[in-house]
Amino acid sequence: MCSSDLSELMSKSRERKYSEPRQIAMYLMRKYTKRTLPDIAQAFGGKDHSTVIHAIRKINKEILQNPTVKKYVEEIQQML
Repeated sequence: MCSSDLSELMSKSRERKYSEPRQIAMYLMRKYTKRTLPDIAQAFGGKDHSTVIHAIRKINKEILQNPTVKKYVEEIQQML
């Protein structure tokens, strides 16, 4: 990922091409680290912990309902 992509991932942009990967990253960060919700929020440009809660719930739901998202998340998890 180049630095411009990283800055967009951490931005306040609500464009789906940035928000969905950001939500997946928050979901995985919570799953694989011991970081608190506020810590995760701060790591993504000072967002609120409730944003992280929303991201985790949304990705959990998407994994259950959307096979494409499920496969994408599984592929990322295999790289970790």
